[in-house]
Amino acid sequence: MAKSAKKAKTDPHGSKLLRGRVAAHNISPHGDIEGAMIECDGKTVQVNFPRHEEADLAARFRVDDTVELLVEPHDSEGEHPVFVASGNLSRVEGVVSALNFTRHGEVNGYRLGDGKLIHVKPHGARRIKVAIGDRIAAEGVLRVGTHATVLDAEGVEKLAGRKK
Repeated sequence: MAKSAKKAKTDPHGSKLLRGRVAAHNISPHGDIEGAMIECDGKTVQVNFPRHEEADLAARFRVDDTVELLVEPHDSEGEHPVFVASGNLSRVEGVVSALNFTRHGEVNGYRLGDGKLIHVKPHGARRIKVAIGDRIAAEGVLRVGTHATVLDAEGVEKLAGRKK
Protein backbone atom coordinates (compact mmCIF):
# COMPACT_ATOMS: atom_id res chain seq x y z
CA MET A 1 0.00 0.00 0.00
CA ALA A 2 2.94 2.33 0.49
CA LYS A 3 3.38 4.87 -2.26
CA SER A 4 6.15 7.36 -2.70
CA ALA A 5 5.94 10.28 -0.31
CA LYS A 6 4.95 13.64 -1.72
CA LYS A 7 5.73 17.18 -0.73
CA ALA A 8 3.47 19.14 1.63
CA LYS A 9 1.39 21.85 -0.06
CA THR A 10 0.28 25.07 1.59
CA ASP A 11 -3.45 25.43 2.19
CA PRO A 12 -5.06 28.86 1.79
CA HIS A 13 -6.08 28.69 5.48
CA GLY A 14 -2.44 28.48 6.69
CA SER A 15 -2.42 24.71 7.17
CA LYS A 16 -0.41 22.35 4.98
CA LEU A 17 -1.57 19.22 3.27
CA LEU A 18 1.06 16.66 4.21
CA ARG A 19 1.43 13.46 2.21
CA GLY A 20 3.86 10.75 3.16
CA ARG A 21 4.56 7.31 4.59
CA VAL A 22 4.16 6.53 8.27
CA ALA A 23 7.67 5.45 9.34
CA ALA A 24 6.90 4.93 13.05
CA HIS A 25 4.54 5.88 15.84
CA ASN A 26 5.63 8.34 18.49
CA ILE A 27 4.85 6.88 21.92
CA SER A 28 4.09 8.92 25.05
CA PRO A 29 5.73 8.16 28.43
CA HIS A 30 2.38 6.55 29.37
CA GLY A 31 2.61 4.08 26.49
CA ASP A 32 -0.02 5.70 24.24
CA ILE A 33 0.49 6.68 20.61
CA GLU A 34 0.64 10.47 20.57
CA GLY A 35 1.84 11.04 17.02
CA ALA A 36 3.63 9.68 14.00
CA MET A 37 6.96 10.07 12.24
CA ILE A 38 6.20 10.58 8.56
CA GLU A 39 8.61 10.37 5.63
CA CYS A 40 7.73 13.26 3.37
CA ASP A 41 9.74 14.41 0.36
CA GLY A 42 12.84 12.53 1.49
CA LYS A 43 12.75 13.95 5.04
CA THR A 44 11.22 12.78 8.29
CA VAL A 45 8.72 15.03 10.04
CA GLN A 46 6.86 14.57 13.30
CA VAL A 47 3.09 14.94 13.45
CA ASN A 48 1.54 15.22 16.91
CA PHE A 49 -2.09 14.22 17.28
CA PRO A 50 -4.56 16.46 19.14
CA ARG A 51 -5.14 14.92 22.59
CA HIS A 52 -8.85 14.29 22.05
CA GLU A 53 -8.18 12.48 18.74
CA GLU A 54 -5.10 10.38 19.60
CA ALA A 55 -6.88 6.99 19.64
CA ASP A 56 -8.76 7.61 16.38
CA LEU A 57 -5.71 8.90 14.51
CA ALA A 58 -3.44 6.17 15.91
CA ALA A 59 -5.83 3.56 14.52
CA ARG A 60 -5.82 5.24 11.10
CA PHE A 61 -2.06 5.80 10.87
CA ARG A 62 -0.53 2.35 10.58
CA VAL A 63 3.20 2.00 9.99
CA ASP A 64 4.01 1.84 6.25
CA ASP A 65 0.65 3.36 5.23
CA THR A 66 0.66 6.37 2.97
CA VAL A 67 -1.32 9.12 4.66
CA GLU A 68 -2.61 12.55 3.80
CA LEU A 69 -3.73 15.09 6.36
CA LEU A 70 -3.91 18.76 7.16
CA VAL A 71 -1.23 19.91 9.61
CA GLU A 72 -0.15 23.16 11.21
CA PRO A 73 3.47 24.01 12.02
CA HIS A 74 4.48 23.63 15.67
CA ASP A 75 7.49 25.11 17.45
CA SER A 76 10.40 22.76 17.00
CA GLU A 77 13.65 22.66 18.92
CA GLY A 78 14.61 19.20 17.75
CA GLU A 79 16.25 17.63 14.76
CA HIS A 80 13.20 17.60 12.48
CA PRO A 81 10.13 19.73 11.67
CA VAL A 82 7.15 19.24 14.00
CA PHE A 83 3.51 19.66 13.02
CA VAL A 84 0.19 19.21 14.79
CA ALA A 85 -2.58 17.38 12.97
CA SER A 86 -5.17 20.02 12.16
CA GLY A 87 -8.13 18.16 13.52
CA ASN A 88 -9.49 15.20 11.65
CA LEU A 89 -10.05 17.00 8.35
CA SER A 90 -8.06 16.42 5.21
CA ARG A 91 -8.27 17.81 1.69
CA VAL A 92 -7.85 15.80 -1.48
CA GLU A 93 -8.06 16.77 -5.10
CA GLY A 94 -7.79 14.97 -8.37
CA VAL A 95 -9.47 13.89 -11.58
CA VAL A 96 -12.57 11.70 -11.36
CA SER A 97 -11.84 8.34 -12.99
CA ALA A 98 -15.10 6.59 -12.07
CA LEU A 99 -18.36 7.10 -10.23
CA ASN A 100 -19.19 5.00 -7.17
CA PHE A 101 -22.72 3.72 -6.50
CA THR A 102 -24.93 2.57 -3.61
CA ARG A 103 -26.34 -0.94 -3.65
CA HIS A 104 -29.49 0.61 -5.16
CA GLY A 105 -27.63 2.23 -8.06
CA GLU A 106 -27.46 5.86 -6.91
CA VAL A 107 -24.18 7.78 -7.23
CA ASN A 108 -22.64 8.13 -3.76
CA GLY A 109 -19.05 9.03 -4.56
CA TYR A 110 -16.24 9.67 -6.97
CA ARG A 111 -13.10 7.61 -7.51
CA LEU A 112 -10.01 9.63 -8.30
CA GLY A 113 -7.16 8.65 -10.57
CA ASP A 114 -4.91 7.94 -7.55
CA GLY A 115 -7.42 5.39 -6.20
CA LYS A 116 -8.99 7.49 -3.43
CA LEU A 117 -12.76 7.52 -3.06
CA ILE A 118 -14.58 10.73 -2.22
CA HIS A 119 -17.78 9.61 -0.49
CA VAL A 120 -20.65 12.12 -0.73
CA LYS A 121 -23.82 10.03 -0.20
CA PRO A 122 -26.61 10.22 -2.81
CA HIS A 123 -27.95 13.60 -1.62
CA GLY A 124 -24.43 15.06 -1.93
CA ALA A 125 -24.09 13.71 -5.47
CA ARG A 126 -27.43 15.30 -6.41
CA ARG A 127 -26.30 18.69 -5.06
CA ILE A 128 -23.27 19.00 -7.35
CA LYS A 129 -23.13 17.16 -10.65
CA VAL A 130 -19.69 15.61 -11.22
CA ALA A 131 -18.69 13.66 -14.31
CA ILE A 132 -15.79 11.40 -15.18
CA GLY A 133 -12.88 13.62 -16.19
CA ASP A 134 -13.86 16.50 -13.86
CA ARG A 135 -11.13 17.86 -11.59
CA ILE A 136 -12.51 18.16 -8.05
CA ALA A 137 -11.39 18.94 -4.51
CA ALA A 138 -13.02 17.87 -1.26
CA GLU A 139 -12.49 18.23 2.48
CA GLY A 140 -13.58 15.79 5.13
CA VAL A 141 -12.50 12.90 7.31
CA LEU A 142 -9.95 10.63 5.63
CA ARG A 143 -10.05 6.91 6.48
CA VAL A 144 -7.69 4.21 5.27
CA GLY A 145 -9.57 0.99 4.63
CA THR A 146 -8.43 -2.44 3.53
CA HIS A 147 -9.01 -1.75 -0.17
CA ALA A 148 -9.23 2.03 -0.48
CA THR A 149 -8.61 5.37 1.15
CA VAL A 150 -11.96 7.09 1.60
CA LEU A 151 -12.67 10.74 2.27
CA ASP A 152 -16.09 11.30 3.84
CA ALA A 153 -16.61 14.66 2.16
CA GLU A 154 -18.12 17.61 3.93
CA GLY A 155 -18.06 19.50 0.65
CA VAL A 156 -16.94 19.06 -2.95
CA GLU A 157 -15.91 21.76 -5.39
CA LYS A 158 -15.25 21.52 -9.10
CA LEU A 159 -11.89 22.93 -10.08
CA ALA A 160 -11.18 24.73 -13.33
CA GLY A 161 -10.16 22.56 -16.23
CA ARG A 162 -10.98 19.01 -17.18
CA LYS A 163 -8.52 16.26 -17.90
CA LYS A 164 -7.97 16.00 -21.61
